[in-house]
Amino acid sequence: MCGRFGQISNDRQYSRKFGFSPSVNLDFEANVNTDIGSKALIATSDKNLIESMFGYTPLWSPKLMYLFNARCEGDFNLTNEGGFSGPMGIFEKPSFRQVIKSQRAVVPVDYFVEGPEKEKLKKPFIVKREDDEPFLIAGLWGIWADKESGESVHTFSILTTAHNKLLAKVGHHRSPLVLPNDKMEAWLNPLASRDELSQLMIPFNDSEFVAYPVDPQIGKRNTSKSPNNSPALLDPIGPEFKG
Repeated sequence: MCGRFGQISNDRQYSRKFGFSPSVNLDFEANVNTDIGSKALIATSDKNLIESMFGYTPLWSPKLMYLFNARCEGDFNLTNEGGFSGPMGIFEKPSFRQVIKSQRAVVPVDYFVEGPEKEKLKKPFIVKREDDEPFLIAGLWGIWADKESGESVHTFSILTTAHNKLLAKVGHHRSPLVLPNDKMEAWLNPLASRDELSQLMIPFNDSEFVAYPVDPQIGKRNTSKSPNNSPALLDPIGPEFKG
């Protein structure tokens, strides 16, 4: 799973790096510890940088579902094999089979937080680029409407795939779908075929990435009522390592 990440660069920096256009009146506050239910920056096929809530909800759902991850393999690769090369089952999953066709997004991040399969965020690690540059995670988005209040909520989910060597060292069995910068156009292309998209759903090249352990405090909920987003959460408590 990938339920935490950081967006500590501002919208202008992300826009310059990836060629986005910030939405008018975008007033984004950097977040060290983006939690499920938090607002975050994403870009859709028009490359406009907008705010969306982390935790996708299908249009047909009667209530918010907060689906923060979407497995590329769907119901395949249930043993989470690192070298899986079979079909991508996300195209058949009821919650995602429509939006994977036409509502894809990228999420610019400075790092994500992951932990071992058993301990999870009780033993967290920061995973980031070695040069500290932001990078892109593949996502899906939608707009959910509350039938009772009429309120509309823009939501998104992060795609996950099999782990790579770096995530294996962390002890985690999954990885967010990190996209090389030069694959962003292909992912956001509204005319991309199923085969073209499937070819992008592979573990990311970790040769330029590192990980290091941080205090378990980062794993506690970060909400507006109970903030948990101090920059001190990113301080290493052990050595940095590569895949």
